[in-house]
Amino acid sequence: MQYRAIYVFTILFCSTILAQEPGWVKQRPTSQQYFIGIGSADKTSSGYRNLAKADALNDLASEISVSVSSELIDVMTEYSGFSEEYARSEIRISTKDDLEGYERYDDYNGKDSYWIYYRISKDYFKRYANNAIDAYDSYLMSKDEGDISLELTMLVNCLEYIYRAAGQDITHESSGKNLRLEVPRLIKSSLSNIEIKSSITRYEAYYGRGIDDAIDIQVVDRRNSQPVSSIDMEVRFERGDGEFLSDQYQTDRNGRLKVNVTQINSKQEQQVIKASANLIKFKAEIDKGGYLDNILKGISRANGLEIVINVSEYRKDKVAVLVVGDGLSSILLSSLLSKFNNEYKNQTDFDIMDPREAEKILEREGFNIESCTTYECQVEVGTKLGVDNLVFIKLSYLERAKILNVSTVFSEIYTKRVGETDDLDLPVKRGQTPDEVIIQNVPNIVRSFWSKFNPGMLSINSSIPGISVEIIKSDDNNKLPENRTTPFDIELSPGTYNLNFNKIGYVTRTEQLIINKSDKQTFTVELNKKSPLQAFLRSAVIPGSGQIYSSDAQNPSRKSMGKIIRWSLLTGFALSGYTWYTYDQSSVDYQTAKDTYMSAATLEGINTSSAIAQKKNQVMLDNQKIFQGSLALIGIIWAGNAVDAFVNFPDYGFTLSLETKPIHNPYDINATQPTLTLSYKF
Repeated sequence: MQYRAIYVFTILFCSTILAQEPGWVKQRPTSQQYFIGIGSADKTSSGYRNLAKADALNDLASEISVSVSSELIDVMTEYSGFSEEYARSEIRISTKDDLEGYERYDDYNGKDSYWIYYRISKDYFKRYANNAIDAYDSYLMSKDEGDISLELTMLVNCLEYIYRAAGQDITHESSGKNLRLEVPRLIKSSLSNIEIKSSITRYEAYYGRGIDDAIDIQVVDRRNSQPVSSIDMEVRFERGDGEFLSDQYQTDRNGRLKVNVTQINSKQEQQVIKASANLIKFKAEIDKGGYLDNILKGISRANGLEIVINVSEYRKDKVAVLVVGDGLSSILLSSLLSKFNNEYKNQTDFDIMDPREAEKILEREGFNIESCTTYECQVEVGTKLGVDNLVFIKLSYLERAKILNVSTVFSEIYTKRVGETDDLDLPVKRGQTPDEVIIQNVPNIVRSFWSKFNPGMLSINSSIPGISVEIIKSDDNNKLPENRTTPFDIELSPGTYNLNFNKIGYVTRTEQLIINKSDKQTFTVELNKKSPLQAFLRSAVIPGSGQIYSSDAQNPSRKSMGKIIRWSLLTGFALSGYTWYTYDQSSVDYQTAKDTYMSAATLEGINTSSAIAQKKNQVMLDNQKIFQGSLALIGIIWAGNAVDAFVNFPDYGFTLSLETKPIHNPYDINATQPTLTLSYKF
């Protein structure tokens, strides 16, 4: 009984001790070695453990953000334009989003609340400080190479390390520079060497519409006047609002890019587009944003090109439609004029002039529009009518060919320029009259014209530069006169198009696209690299196909080799078929001779049939060897063709090598050591 009481007392005492709140719950601890985060949640809450964890990590992020140097806060407020309070809030949020390397130190399950204690060693952030210093050393070693893209890559990567080096001193020992201040200054200085220019910096546009011409921008290095190629650019509305054909821009090998504004969404009279280098694209980890992105945006946007757009309220163009015809009655022309006017009202956004009003003005001015065949005369007619544009339709019936020709000319009156022209040949079938054909096709004629007047815009991009694109309109099987290379933008009349993509060393690809009126499409094409392994596998399955697969304009002999191999194998199969047939027949002959020998009843008959059977057997054996030899020949050709496809695969320059990257190369944000690339060169 005494022992039982002692046992119960011991249990109760230990339970009391264990149930006591730990010191870190009662009073927040301080540490020189760790950042600390403590969180709690009411146990009546659903998922209280996760709530406590989130609270603790938020607390941990707050403590880390407090340790961020005030110098970096100053940098952020200077380049981003944010207040100090907002900057600290952004830093705390970014820190929480990027939080890693922490550990759960302790937890406490109280009567009403659940508590959890997280911590992260301050030494964890030292590697980022060291990496920042190493990256800065690499920048110093290579800054004289004159490569702006390389400079910015290393400096931005260095800033990424600084961004993660919470609470660490980042002073460059040999120069004594505080990198938190020095690196943003150097990025700004490097950007100042980039000149972004355009021959036209002021445009006129209407609200609700786009800019007719693409904005041509060039980027050059001020130090040597050389184009800066393959640099990512940010293009945005700094004032006003609008839409672009593409949301990603990169300079070509000549340092140029074209910007298409497809629509103005703001009625603000003067709007500004700004083009600047996109420093965020130089980051090693693009997906990690936060206050670092705000710093980079602030630095880059301070150095850019401004394009001014003067915006006016959109007004429909006033257009007059005139119809003339050879050998057509005045009654028919009057009817056609009415139909054309109605269709232009229905299918276009023109303000169509009343044809009766146009007729009165022309009659008063003494104009005979049937003799008005020159562009100059048509512009003069449009001027007298007081319209912005003139649509002049001429109908001609070619009786011998049974063709009705419809010629439509669109003239811009104030610019005195002939715009779109459209010629259609309408066949007049047996049993039809030209009048019936033209009346039936008025909607199609207007639709054809309006489609050419409002082409679709196609933008073709690729991560692989220089892909050749052949464009064929499948509606009429017409090929565009010249091939283009990616990236490019092109206007196309509505219809269905077949696009053939080719590049030396890559597998050809074909795509079909449908372009609608005023359509704006972006198509990104990627091609697969040809490889010796693919060539080997193809030839192993179908002889000669690996050689044909690896052939192109630079290596046409591979296709010839593939055809030779196929013909050789076909010949081998034909030979083996013939030798098998011969062997089979000789086998039948031998069996017949053997049966004769076995059924012989006399000594003379046995001797004779035995000799014949032996000869037939030898012939069968010889034919068997020939047949087996033909099969061996097929096997040799088959295997040799696969080996040839692999060994003689063309050198497309896809070379890889075993190498160590020099220290001045751009750093990986997660790397702590120089990297080693191991690869195989075919």
